[in-house]
Amino acid sequence: MKVWWNKRRGHSNQLSEAYTRWEQDYDLEPYTRLSLFNEYLEMVIQYGFVTIFVAAFPLAPIFALLNNVVEIRIDAYKYLSKCRRPRAERIQDIGIWFGILKGITYFSVFTNSNVVVNKGPLASTSSPQPVVVPQLSE
Repeated sequence: MKVWWNKRRGHSNQLSEAYTRWEQDYDLEPYTRLSLFNEYLEMVIQYGFVTIFVAAFPLAPIFALLNNVVEIRIDAYKYLSKCRRPRAERIQDIGIWFGILKGITYFSVFTNSNVVVNKGPLASTSSPQPVVVPQLSE
C-alpha cells in the first residue's frame, strides 16, 4: 500500500531511479509466442456463447459488448505495464482459430433455427394432441 501511495504522490524508490526505462521493461514478464492463446480462447468462447444462444437470450450481444469494452482497457494496461514489448512478426492469418470460428458460426445457425422453429410462436400454439385412430372391426 505504501509503494502505491508513494507512486501516486510522485515519489519513487531509489531502485527504479538506478535503472533506465528499458532495463525496467526487461524485468517485466516475457512475451512468448503463445501469450495470446488465452486471449484468443476467451474471445472464441465468448463468440460461441453469444452466437449459439442469442435466440434464447437476446441481450447477450449487449453484455458481450460491455465486457469487451472493459476487457480492452484491462488488456491494454496489462500489455503496457506488466509484459515486455513483443517482437513484431509477420503472419498470414489467425491460424486454426478461423476454422473454429467458422464451425461455431455454422453450428449457431443450426441451433438458432431449431430454437426458432421448435420454441417459436408457431410451435407454442400447435400443441400436439394424441391422435385417435379408429380400428376397423372385421
